[in-house]
Amino acid sequence: MRREDVPEELVQAEVEIYKAQAADKPEQVQQKIAEGKLGKWFEGVVLLEQPWIRDNDKTIEQLRADLSITTGENVEIKRFARFERGA
Repeated sequence: MRREDVPEELVQAEVEIYKAQAADKPEQVQQKIAEGKLGKWFEGVVLLEQPWIRDNDKTIEQLRADLSITTGENVEIKRFARFERGA
């Protein structure tokens, strides 16, 4: 649901993959490339960072914050169901 919920070993494995892809670059550049690609990866994996289906300019977190403001209550997402369209 959040970045903190993603297992650290999974994040480290992704970082290593991205660094290996940029192996021909200097170490500092490899790190920057890995951070950028990891951010994009989080957008696909972490629910709160995914775009809202009805408005791609908003993330689920922004939608939750807007709903909290509108209702005056602290809205939390406790659980969710994942649906995948067939290939």
